[in-house]
Amino acid sequence: MKLSFLHFMAIIATVVESKPLVPTILGAPDDDETAAHAALAAAFYADAANFLEANAADQHDQDASTEGRMLDRRRRKKNKDDDDDDDAEKRMGFGGKRLKMYCEEKFKWQEVRECHNYCVEVDGDIKAGSELRLMECSNSYKQRFKMERGRVLRPAANRKLCVKGDKLRECDTELEVFGGNKFEIHDKDGNCFTQNHHPKPKELVEFRDCRKARNSHTNLWRFA
Repeated sequence: MKLSFLHFMAIIATVVESKPLVPTILGAPDDDETAAHAALAAAFYADAANFLEANAADQHDQDASTEGRMLDRRRRKKNKDDDDDDDAEKRMGFGGKRLKMYCEEKFKWQEVRECHNYCVEVDGDIKAGSELRLMECSNSYKQRFKMERGRVLRPAANRKLCVKGDKLRECDTELEVFGGNKFEIHDKDGNCFTQNHHPKPKELVEFRDCRKARNSHTNLWRFA
């Protein structure tokens, strides 16, 4: 309704500006009438312009407010979805944390000064014999692990399994962890948990020669 009224005001201003106020049957207006007509037309036009300008400012504020509310709703939904994922995993007894490959831009993986978020993920079902792959970090329960007693690496969804060699096994195999917030994980033979070269998604993670892993900066991990 506001825009229609403003359009009406603009039309009235245009009509008043282009037509004499006194009907033509009374004869042409004198100079005073012409001046009065021009002043009235200018007043109508100014009022319409002011209305339009005020409406445009109000509309801009409303659009900005609406966009802000939409962004806020999207953020709240994302946070809720993340919380729901975490809550669901906790309700099922998963918990745990993501085992994330440590990265710095200076490592220049794939010759690019950029760090991707890569985490260890169980390939397929969480069962004995399943392999471990490097994947983009997510909220999947397949990326949740626990370091039991500081030595046994287990998938949080199945505490009977542990990481042994290149697969999950029913085991209590102890590993060696060296470091603090970022650390190396070694097997009993001194090999590093890695995929051994500049990382890409879906690559197999297993225990390999530490020298190659250190040269490619894929030897370090952290819990996230």
